[in-house]
Amino acid sequence: MNINILNSNEIFEFLAENANDLIYIYRFVPEPKFEYVSPSSTKITGYTPEEHYADPQLGMKLVHPDDLPILQQFLGKKIVTEPIVLRWKKKDGTIIWTEQINTPIYDDQGNLIALQGIARDITNRKIAEQQLIQSESVYKYLFEHNPLPMWVYDLNTLKFLAVNNAAIHKYGYSKDEFLSMTIRDIRPEEEIPALMKNIAESKDDLQKSKPWKHKLKDGRIIFTEISSHGLNYNGHDARLVLANDITEQIIAEEKINRLTRVYAVLSEVNQTIVRVRDKRKLFDEICRIAVEFGKFKFVWLGELNENTLQFKPVAAKGISEDYLDNFHISLNDPKYSDNPTALALRENKFIVVNDFLNDSRTKLWHTLANKYEINSSAVFPITVFGKTIYVLNFYAESKNFFDEAEIKLLDELSIDITFSLEFIETEAEREKIRADLEYQSNLLSNVNDAIIATDRNLRITYWNEAAEQIYGISKSEAIGKSTRDVLHTQYIGLTRDEILKKLSLDGKYSTKVIQYHKSGKKLIIDAKGFAVKDKSGNIIGYASINRDITADYEKEILIRESEEKFRALAESTPAAIFIYQGEYFKYLNPAAENLTGYKLDEIYGMKFFELVHPDHRELVKERGLRRQLGEEIENRYVFKILRKDGQSRWVDFGAEIIEYQGKPAGIGTAYDITDRITFEESLKESEEKYRLLIENQTDLVVKIDLEGRFLFVSESYCRTFGKSQEELLGNKFLPLVHPDDRESTIKEMEKLYSHPYSCYIEQRALTAKGWRWFSWVDTMVFDESGKMTSIIGVGRDITEKKEAELALKQSQEELKRSEEMLRSLTQKLQDIREQERSQIAMELHDELGQVLTAIKIDLNSLIKKPPYKKDIPQKIAPLISLVEDTINSVRKISSELRPVIIDRLGLIPAIEWQIDEIKKRLDIKFLTNFPEEITGLDKQIEITIFRTFQEMMTNIARHSKATEVLVSITKDEEKFMMIVKDNGVGFSSDKISSTKGLGVMGMKERVKSVGGVMEISSILNYGTEIKIFIPLK
Repeated sequence: MNINILNSNEIFEFLAENANDLIYIYRFVPEPKFEYVSPSSTKITGYTPEEHYADPQLGMKLVHPDDLPILQQFLGKKIVTEPIVLRWKKKDGTIIWTEQINTPIYDDQGNLIALQGIARDITNRKIAEQQLIQSESVYKYLFEHNPLPMWVYDLNTLKFLAVNNAAIHKYGYSKDEFLSMTIRDIRPEEEIPALMKNIAESKDDLQKSKPWKHKLKDGRIIFTEISSHGLNYNGHDARLVLANDITEQIIAEEKINRLTRVYAVLSEVNQTIVRVRDKRKLFDEICRIAVEFGKFKFVWLGELNENTLQFKPVAAKGISEDYLDNFHISLNDPKYSDNPTALALRENKFIVVNDFLNDSRTKLWHTLANKYEINSSAVFPITVFGKTIYVLNFYAESKNFFDEAEIKLLDELSIDITFSLEFIETEAEREKIRADLEYQSNLLSNVNDAIIATDRNLRITYWNEAAEQIYGISKSEAIGKSTRDVLHTQYIGLTRDEILKKLSLDGKYSTKVIQYHKSGKKLIIDAKGFAVKDKSGNIIGYASINRDITADYEKEILIRESEEKFRALAESTPAAIFIYQGEYFKYLNPAAENLTGYKLDEIYGMKFFELVHPDHRELVKERGLRRQLGEEIENRYVFKILRKDGQSRWVDFGAEIIEYQGKPAGIGTAYDITDRITFEESLKESEEKYRLLIENQTDLVVKIDLEGRFLFVSESYCRTFGKSQEELLGNKFLPLVHPDDRESTIKEMEKLYSHPYSCYIEQRALTAKGWRWFSWVDTMVFDESGKMTSIIGVGRDITEKKEAELALKQSQEELKRSEEMLRSLTQKLQDIREQERSQIAMELHDELGQVLTAIKIDLNSLIKKPPYKKDIPQKIAPLISLVEDTINSVRKISSELRPVIIDRLGLIPAIEWQIDEIKKRLDIKFLTNFPEEITGLDKQIEITIFRTFQEMMTNIARHSKATEVLVSITKDEEKFMMIVKDNGVGFSSDKISSTKGLGVMGMKERVKSVGGVMEISSILNYGTEIKIFIPLK
């Protein structure tokens, strides 16, 4: 048997001749030359095998000059089997990358006599590697500069593997501190179980959840919304997390709810003030409204006896009254010296206690407060004609309940109550005040200053001609209105309460106030006022002499403000501020010492350019000269200065030309930005290991230039919009935005050009799935010189959120329609009940009444004239017939009230009976599909099904004009189902939801009462189909 076996040379030649790689044998002895070169050399190098054979040095000539040392070092080694990467220059001049693997060939004495090698073109691989390095740098930059905190953690150890700058800034930990921690360390203890459960249930795809509590380094707690995605990070099974701080949103929602309740209290009390003129009734209503509308735990109002200085409650609402049992406070008793109520009375100011159980001022009531879960309180004094007579106390269940906004509203409430009480007490005195001042008006009509008089409630009773001139308001427009509504006074010197106090104690005051002309022009008024008293010394009103000093005051304020602003700015700002004329300084602020290292007296003796670094002096001189020649140049630029200690510092410098002491001068500011520039330079040096972070980020990330053209787009952006990076890069983003949202997008992005150089946008954009809603957080990017270069945007699909908002609105509208339908249905059911009662009464009267009357007459006849024995059957026969008619009538009425046939025979026979009754009255063909029997149904369900079926039959008989009806019933262990379908005229779907469709609504509610569902489908002129599903388990 002959077996043809290829020798090794034949195998080598076959493989070499058909290989894509270049295979060669190069012999060193007896002379250097190529012994073999495969045909693929023409494709890889451009040189044919024959050209290699003709030039033994061609192998060296192919190598790029910069790579010859690598090749020579390689050939100098004794062992040359490892791969080597070299650049080759092809015959056409093209540079390619190659990877070579060489095998040495030795003679019998162990001398190297030849190399057998394989060379492969790896140019595409090298290009891909370089692109990958560049891409990783971009991804790392985007991760580090994302405006929202981001990190990567190990799913097994929970340790942080990477964090961005936003996380370091937000949480207060350094990068090294973060990398030594686990994610448990930034969570409150009470949330750890929920965190571990969430991690155990997490999947690789995107997950979003909120709100989570996070703990900052300084101990503060914030609320966050978390987006996370699984990934492999440097060999770790990890998860990428983006945290959005929603603390302000949570706090704002809680604050809005509280303020809404307080606004309701304020509104209701003001309405009550208008109606009620009895003080005791007013006090009771105020307490009731505060508890019912403000949801306060307890509210009470107390009154001070001015003679005994004893204080006691006069109205209360809320928790049990034993809180106020034996409640008596004496302002003379030291025991109550620091009690909130006593303090409010004594100092005439509100007192807030936001930690009731731990505040020493409330220690006498800690036991009761603990019993009734009171944790916050606020006391507001109520003054009547300058005297603090009453206090209004509010108690709340939660700590820190009373914030600035609520206190302000409740303080306004106490002022409104003061007004009401003063109005009640002064109603009788108004006419007398008006008469007295009418006499005085004749004396004061020609005075140049405005003279204004009011009653005790500050309602204007006199308004002279000068007041008309100063304020532009006629007498008829002012009389009878309050000074607050007419003058809109803002207090500069004394406050309103201080003025009222001076009037009460001294009978006069003098101050400056801001008031307004009718045109809206602001006026500065020098006001001198005094109290108007009756013969007994009681205050019955007020008067003031007002002089317009607007012009003089504004000049004084402008001068003072200018001096104060400059002084405050110059002495406190960390930036160096200076004024120079020629080459010498005329003014320097303290920060100039910190910046330059020189004392101020040293700098005053120096020339301006001596502080500039030699490298930048020409630049600064050239710009200064151009500015003096009147050229328009940028106010701010960056250069280096040379400190006294020899250090170089970068400054952000800006200057303007001013007049100083009658001569032109320069005023400028210099900010030390050395740390910023150093940081930005170091940041650029560490950008290479974060590509996976951005690639696995589920939010959309883009980078655009200042013209709106894409410089970078994340993979998630490309997937969302169904476009490749090549299609997007270099093109503008705005065409992808919905036309209706473009103008608002452009307007919002204008905020990027001023502090804080970021903005938030909600817009629609055309994605691969159509129009979707997105939210964007955009941030401006600066280069090392502080120049704006580009914009980074982080986007998120919020379509579901927007749709949820729309669905909520629709749901609320549907609820409103349902409530209207339910009211109509209730009325309809009442009408039906009355109609049924009327019908039953009529049948009882017309049928049973007549028959029973006839039986009674016949029986009376038999009693009066008994028949002969042989005539008894003949006489009784008509009575028996009447009794049978009575029995049939009773059965008919009973059947209509409750179908007895269901109790006796079951649901299917009852429905068949109802169908027979319909057939007797109408020419309708019925097709039925019933089981032989149905068992196991609750009696209530059977009655519901039968009554609903009766309603269906009534509707078919009245409205459908059907000639054929299909009735199908099925039942298994899980459910009961009935289908009724007719070939009638049908109806439109909108009639089902209309308030007039009460029959349909009634059927639905009846089925729903036993846990079932009824579905209706109808087409005009094609009939109607009704399905009933009732679950049995």
